[in-house]
Amino acid sequence: MKCPKCKASIPEWKKGCVCGFKFDFRKYPLPPKQIGLVNDYEAVIGGEYMGKLIKLSSDLERRSGIEIIVTVIGTTKPMPPENYAFYLFNRWGLGKKKHEAILILVSMFERRVETEIGYGLEDRISEEFTEKLLDETIVPFFKQSKYGEGLYEGVKKLTEEISKRLA
Repeated sequence: MKCPKCKASIPEWKKGCVCGFKFDFRKYPLPPKQIGLVNDYEAVIGGEYMGKLIKLSSDLERRSGIEIIVTVIGTTKPMPPENYAFYLFNRWGLGKKKHEAILILVSMFERRVETEIGYGLEDRISEEFTEKLLDETIVPFFKQSKYGEGLYEGVKKLTEEISKRLA
C-alpha cells in the first residue's frame, strides 16, 4: 500500500506511516458489503461486460491466488477517492494473508478511478503501470460513458501483465 500522505510503501497491517499519517478509519461509515470480485453498486458496467470481468478476475485468482477487485460506487465522501481506495482495500481484507490484490475503484460522483495495489504485489506491479493503464486504457472509454468496456479492457491488460510476470 502507499501512504495517502507521503506515498511511502507500507504494509496493510500497520496503523500508520513514518510520516505521521494515522489510519483511523473508525470515524468513517462502513463501506458497502463486498459482493465478489466485481462490485457494481451503480449498475453502470452492463451484463455483457460484467460476465467478462468476473471471468477474467476469477480465472486469474484460480491460477495464481491474485485478486483483481473492481468496485463502482456512487461517492467516496467524506474521503477523497485515493484514501477511500486504501480504506476499502483494508476493510474488505483484500488479497488474503499475502495481500496479493489490486483494487480498481470507480467513484461516479467524483468522476475518478483509482487503483490500490496490495503489499504482496508491489514488487510485481508498479503504480506507474496502473497509472498508465488508467490514463491510456480505462479513462478514454469512460469519457465516452463506456464504463463496462473500459473496465474490461483495463482488467484484461492487467491480467496479461500479471500473467507475464508470474511466468
